[in-house]
Amino acid sequence: MSSQDDGSTVLRIVTRSPAETERLGEQLGTRLRRGDLICLAGDLGSGKTCLTRGLARGWGAVEHPTSPTFTLVNQYHRAGNPAERFYHVD
Repeated sequence: MSSQDDGSTVLRIVTRSPAETERLGEQLGTRLRRGDLICLAGDLGSGKTCLTRGLARGWGAVEHPTSPTFTLVNQYHRAGNPAERFYHVD
């Protein structure tokens, strides 16, 4: 873990499979709070959508996330509280 000049923190975690990446996302997703913003950067096929699927599942999304490559933005609803939204932007 390292601190940045802007006060943010960078944490590097290496996963070894898509399933492991989704599990990590799910664990992180349970900790998401209203207003949280997670930015992912990586090459095509690097696991951004796998992590996002896990994040959405852990957060409680009803829908199964897909890559928004051609739609730019996908919106998901939370189970038990459809007014809350999870946005996946590409």
